[in-house]
Parts: sequence; structure tokens; C-alpha cells
Amino acid sequence: MRDHAYIYETLKFDYSFWKFPKGLFHITKDIANSIWRDKKSYFNSFDYIVTSDTAPLSRIFMENIDELKPHVVVWICNRFDYNMEPDPSFYELFARVHKNNVDKFTIVPFSDFEGIYYANKQTELLYHPTITPIGINKRELDIHIDCLKELQTSYTDDPNAKQSYKNLDEISDKIFVSIYGNDNGFFKLKEMLETNGIQCFNGGFKHPDDLRVCKAYVTFPDAFSKLLAFESIQSEVIVFLPSERFLVSLHPTSNNGTQYWFNNPFGYLNLESIKLCEWYRYEKCRIYFDSLEDLVSKIKQLSKETIDEKKRWCRIYGKEIEETNMNRWKNVFRVK
Repeated sequence: MRDHAYIYETLKFDYSFWKFPKGLFHITKDIANSIWRDKKSYFNSFDYIVTSDTAPLSRIFMENIDELKPHVVVWICNRFDYNMEPDPSFYELFARVHKNNVDKFTIVPFSDFEGIYYANKQTELLYHPTITPIGINKRELDIHIDCLKELQTSYTDDPNAKQSYKNLDEISDKIFVSIYGNDNGFFKLKEMLETNGIQCFNGGFKHPDDLRVCKAYVTFPDAFSKLLAFESIQSEVIVFLPSERFLVSLHPTSNNGTQYWFNNPFGYLNLESIKLCEWYRYEKCRIYFDSLEDLVSKIKQLSKETIDEKKRWCRIYGKEIEETNMNRWKNVFRVK
């Protein structure tokens, strides 16, 4: 929602957000029709509707296309069929709409992986090119975000969040360790780094810009695309990541009784598939490490010159990302 608030403000749109009920991912025909009946007037008051995570939310509109007035943009953020695998009618509906209803629906992948996954499952190509997140989050636009407090709290109070902060000085100049499973289960990064004399914070952040005050952010990726891959660039955050070879070597293994998790439905990662991971696209603004020992060494040797150079590349990439994807959104919304 933050990502799109910036887009809509830039394009001078009137807009609002509606957060779908939490925890409901399997969107049956009955659920879709029930929501449509309840909110039809609201939905039909718009010129465009954009659905994001998850794509099956678009079923609300696909099932009711005859009554649908706005144009629907389906921004596929986490597999178009997330939690819909047992339902063949969903695949048939999605394919039919994609083929026959381009006047009412535009289907857009948010990473190249999503387009490849769709083609593999549906045996057809998506018409529209990838539009990635832009990653610009202006705090003054938070007033538009539906259920913001609930969303923030679910992240900062996640079970993996070992710490929380009230003021930025509590995380200033520390290594920020994410709340995700690879960093807390497969590896116990906080303990490992602190054992090596590196100060850490291990929790959820309230806003991506908060990470600006940290020394760096460290994570072991678990998906082909994350919003933070782009937010960290726009906020000029130094990010430490395992090298492609190191990550590929980890994916088929277990540690601390936990298997390394990467959301790849095609199986284990390899040096070809890892190229689709957005964390590795903008390499000049990242710092990659080949082992835990290498991570510790590179954190301790992090210099002002390296920080300045990485942030310079963040600014270069940030402008490129914004310009490319804003132009693609203009095409979607037919903005001249």
C-alpha cells in the first residue's frame, strides 16, 4: 500500500485502500461472490481497482465481470495461484479472463519469476511486462494506509522478533537482523554476530526509513522478490547478503533442525534460477559474503568509503527503478 500510495500521488490520482480480511487466502467462488454482493457499490465507484498480495483476490471481480464497471489490475506479488492449487476452476477462470477480457483486466507480474511461474502453470505468457515495486515510502502518505497499526504490530510483534524499539537511537549503528526464519532458525544470526563482538538488533522495523540509522541490514533471502529489496535501495540501506553460490549451496541443507527455506516451487535453487532473485539484480549497492566467517569479517571491515559508494549506487539504481516502473504504471493506467 505504501508503494502504491507513492505511485498514485505521483500520478495525481484520487485513491483509497481496502485491506482484505486477515488470514483468508483460499478464495472460493462462494467467498468471492459474497464479498462482491457486500461491496459491489463500493467497488463499482472506482475507475480502476488494483489487487496485490495475493492475486486470488482478483476472483472477486473475475467471477462478477458482467456487473464490473472499473478496470482491474492484478499485480501478482506471490504466485498467481497462492493457496488455490486444489481448485481447477480458479485456473480456468484466470486463463479465460486473461485471454478474453483484456478490456476489463490487466495482469502484471511484480517480478520476472512470477511471469515464468504463470507461463509454466497456465502454458501461456502474460501479456504485460514486469513492474517491480519502486520502494519509495513517504511517511506523510501513511494516513492513506488501511489498517496500518494492525499491519505494523503484526510485523514488530512477530514471534521471531526478539527485540523492539521506541526510538531510533536504540537501533543506531547496529546490524539489523530480520525476523525471517532463515535468519532466526536455520541460522541464529543475532547470537552468532554478538559472539563475534558485533552489536545487533533483531526485530521488525516500523518503517523502512528507520533502517537508515543502522550500520547495515543482514538477511538470508527466502523469496525471489521482497519489497525490502527495493525499499532498502530507496532508503540507502547497506545490505549484506550471501553470495549466489553460498545461497545455492544452502538451499538443499538443514541446520539447527531447520531446512533452509526459499519459496521456489520448481525445487532447489541453482545458479541459473537464482538470477531471478531481486536481491541480486542491483549488485553494486549490495555487499555479498561467501561464508559466515566472511560476513563477520566484512562487517568489521566496513569503511566509510564503502558505505558512501554503496549509497551512491543506491541513488543511481533508485532513480532507474522509479523511472522505469513509473512509466510502466502510466501505460497500465493510460496516463500520458
